Amino acid sequence: MSFFLFSLLAAATATPDYYSADQFKQDCSDIGRIDGCFAFVSAVSDTSRAYQQWMNFREYCLPAGVMRGDLRDATLRYLDLHPREGDALAASVVILALKDRYPCAADPAPAVPATPAK
Repeated sequence: MSFFLFSLLAAATATPDYYSADQFKQDCSDIGRIDGCFAFVSAVSDTSRAYQQWMNFREYCLPAGVMRGDLRDATLRYLDLHPREGDALAASVVILALKDRYPCAADPAPAVPATPAK
């Protein structure tokens, strides 16, 4: 069974059949495909935010007023800084880029009770 899984993994890395971060970057720089670029980054962000609400955790925290262009720019900037991520799934790279650009503020430390609990 492990040989079968290894074979699938090797085949997946040899011929990617997914939307790669490099393809995303290429589409975002092609004026004829720019709408698809915006739609993709918006869909990934919206899906991730819905999942975060469902699971009650936060991967990143978008400030009010963030536009689709900001999401795209954050992802393209992340790819410029991490060119090895080009072969990765574009959706994963969008999430990594948003986590990097829009981190959540650290939760404040829990208050120490004034009196010991009994």
